[in-house]
Amino acid sequence: MAFTRYRLLSPGLRVALVLGSVALSILLLCCGGTAVIAILVDPVRPASHVDNGSKQYAYQATVQNERRDLFKGELHVVTDRRVKVTDWFDVRVLICGPANTDDLCVSPSGTGGTPSNPEINDADVRLGGRVGVTLATADSAVEIKNLVTAQDNTQPLTDPTDAGLWVWDVRAKEPGEYTLRASVFVLSAETNQELVPRETVSINLKVERTGGFTAKQVGRSILDVTNWSAPHIVTIVTALVAAGGVTTLVRRRKRRQRAGAKR
Repeated sequence: MAFTRYRLLSPGLRVALVLGSVALSILLLCCGGTAVIAILVDPVRPASHVDNGSKQYAYQATVQNERRDLFKGELHVVTDRRVKVTDWFDVRVLICGPANTDDLCVSPSGTGGTPSNPEINDADVRLGGRVGVTLATADSAVEIKNLVTAQDNTQPLTDPTDAGLWVWDVRAKEPGEYTLRASVFVLSAETNQELVPRETVSINLKVERTGGFTAKQVGRSILDVTNWSAPHIVTIVTALVAAGGVTTLVRRRKRRQRAGAKR
């Protein structure tokens, strides 16, 4: 039946039909081959990969949203800048939200146990998550004790009215000048991801020598004979001679006073 209809067509229509059939065959062959090659090269990913990608996307979206919700707060460092060697002193870091009206934030130096000569460092920091502060130094002569009880040293400062206080006990075992560094970090509310780079504030200290510390140093030097050197020996002998000379002068003066009293 189809062949009979084909014979009834004119020669021009027959040629057009043949060419159209050939073109359609070539098109189907090319498209089909491309599809097969695409399947072989880039097979369909397993459902687990799709799920993992969705979770990662959701996680990144959450972090980005938390970063957009951060706001500026104020950091105050309250501590003595001139301290005595071996004496413990407090270093306090107070962070206040921009809408906080507590007395601590209005007057930072009024934190309990105010240092005798407090100096305050102010700095802007970003808040809006779990905020933590660490205090450290590169000097081995400085000892730092953290008085914050939180295990991860963080406090939730998610509202502009929030405030947090961190306190450390610090002492220097040797006189000199030292630098402490307080680093502020902000963690995601749900994970331990740090939302922004840490902000650091330097705290410069001058540790002064005391008479008691000097006396202990001299006593240790005298007892530690194995470390004696020529300068050590000269210093010690000079000190002993001077002490003996002063004692002799005192005795002579007392004798003269007694002799004068008898006359």
